[in-house]
Amino acid sequence: MADAAIFGVGFGLILASLFFPSTLDIRNPTLLALATVALFAIGVYAFWNDYWTLRRINSVSVTTTGFGPPFKPKHHPVKGDWFLPYKEILAMLPVAEKGGFVPAYDVTLRDELSFQINALDLLVYLGEKEVRRYARILAVIKEEIQRPANQERAAKGDDVVIPAERFRVM
Repeated sequence: MADAAIFGVGFGLILASLFFPSTLDIRNPTLLALATVALFAIGVYAFWNDYWTLRRINSVSVTTTGFGPPFKPKHHPVKGDWFLPYKEILAMLPVAEKGGFVPAYDVTLRDELSFQINALDLLVYLGEKEVRRYARILAVIKEEIQRPANQERAAKGDDVVIPAERFRVM
C-alpha cells in the first residue's frame, strides 16, 4: 500500500509539473526532476523489498511425512510452496521456553541449511488457540525426529513418517 502511495505521489508531481507548473512554485525544473527521480527510486526500493518479503510467505501444512513452515528461509529461495520432509531435518533445538510453551526452534537440515521456525509468526493470520496448537505440533515433530529409530531412517535416506494420531492428541 505504501508503495502505491509513493508511486502515486511521484506521478502526481510529474503531472503537476507538466500541467500546472505554477502550482508547485518550483523555480528550478532540475530540482523537481531530481526530487521526482529520488521519489521513484524510493518507491522501487520499497516495492522490491516488499516483493521479496511476500515471496517468503509459505502455505502452512502438516502431514505424516513432512510440513510446510510459515516462511521460507531468506537464503533458500523457492518458487511456489516449500514442503520440508521430516527426513531432511537433522535437528530442531528450542530457542526459548516460557511456562512449558516453546514457540520457536532453530532447525538444521541435512544439507546444513539452518533457519528458525516460530509458531508465533502465525499470530498475524490465526488466533491464539490455533497458534498454540501449531506450537504443540512442532513439539511432536521435534520429539519424533529425535527418536533414534527415525534418526536412523533419515540417515539412510528413508522417509520418516509420523503417525497421524500423534497430531490428534492435542
